[in-house]
Amino acid sequence: MKVTIPGDTSDFTLGQIQEWLKGEQTPERAVRMFAKGKFEDIPESAIDQLGIEIIKAINSDKGRFTPVFRIGRKLYGFHPDLQSITTGEIADIDTYSEDYVQNLHKTLAVLCRPISRYWLGKYRIKGYDGDKPSFEKRAEEMKKLSWDKVIGIGFFLETLERDCLSSLAKSSVQEIQKELHLVVSGGGTEH
Repeated sequence: MKVTIPGDTSDFTLGQIQEWLKGEQTPERAVRMFAKGKFEDIPESAIDQLGIEIIKAINSDKGRFTPVFRIGRKLYGFHPDLQSITTGEIADIDTYSEDYVQNLHKTLAVLCRPISRYWLGKYRIKGYDGDKPSFEKRAEEMKKLSWDKVIGIGFFLETLERDCLSSLAKSSVQEIQKELHLVVSGGGTEH
């Protein structure tokens, strides 16, 4: 008898992980959800061991940020200019973050859109369509995105947040130092 189990994060999809997180995360359930093959003759201890290996693969942090990727035949790109993100996009991301894990496909549908033009490694994505049926269709497509790519996007956003906070803190310290210098030197006071 042959049983196949996922070996790493690229063997799972976002939709599968969302479904996994809805229920009890036991080795037996992992085998039922992710393993392929016939299990009738496999001892329970072996099923537990297979399940533990699957759970290790799910929880692995192996992922790399891939700004351009395919789902099926469609080419998608991560938003290439986060500074130009619209108020509507931000509001929708904020709304979806209320139940982050179960709405992650919708958040990704805001940030990752079909590429309208691609040349020399640069690309443009289609405009935002958060209130149209095409958005819901794209959100469902995002459930097919491999888990390693989702982890990579998460790493990218986490690094961006950390860098922004660090930059903000550094900028605040510099402003405080300037203010202190003005006070100590007597500069900036009116006579």
